[in-house]
Amino acid sequence: MQARLKAIPKSQSGGWHLYFLHVRLNRFGLIIVIYVFAKDSVVFFALSFLLVALLNYPPPKHDETP
Repeated sequence: MQARLKAIPKSQSGGWHLYFLHVRLNRFGLIIVIYVFAKDSVVFFALSFLLVALLNYPPPKHDETP
């Protein structure tokens, strides 16, 4: 699974910023794009990077031994 985060400033004069989180699931070949309008970029980046870290983190292997 791969995740990328990009930021596009809509206006430099205290305007809204358009952030989109691009997540690509290699296993299923799905592409998910999430558009978020955020005023506070610091909070958005904190949550987004946490989400990206969780998405990029390898899933725990299930122990099938009894």
